[in-house]
Amino acid sequence: MSTVLAAEKALIGRGITGPVSVRIEDGRIAEVTQAPTGDPRPGLLTPGLVDIQVNGAFGVDFAEIDDDGMRRIVRGLPRTGVTRFLPTLITADLAQQLDQARLLTSVMSTVDGPGARPLGVHLEGPFLSTKRPGVHDPGLMVPPTPERVDA
Repeated sequence: MSTVLAAEKALIGRGITGPVSVRIEDGRIAEVTQAPTGDPRPGLLTPGLVDIQVNGAFGVDFAEIDDDGMRRIVRGLPRTGVTRFLPTLITADLAQQLDQARLLTSVMSTVDGPGARPLGVHLEGPFLSTKRPGVHDPGLMVPPTPERVDA
């Protein structure tokens, strides 16, 4: 299956150029030309964005994820320009955070079809400095012992 996107401007390399057509075949860019096919749309065509810290979106929190919530996020993120992302879990009790990570990993494996792709799981803590906790609860922060890191 082939799809062609045409835009007045496109971000290519380190600059903006246009007008541009992009032909996509089987989910991959097959050709980029500066002779647009069809009527170029206004706006800027860019590569997909990679968001390296997504705690949740569209009313869903990754700490309380289920299959439907993951599908909602995966299907919704491309509307924001995001095509790849790291689901992020904030600092919690280590055992609880590990349970959340296992659940998140399991739910990620059930989602297929179109949408943004999760790249893994980002654990934000509990191995953070209590000197600058930001929004994290310092009472949940622990030093990174070999046993904790192995867990």
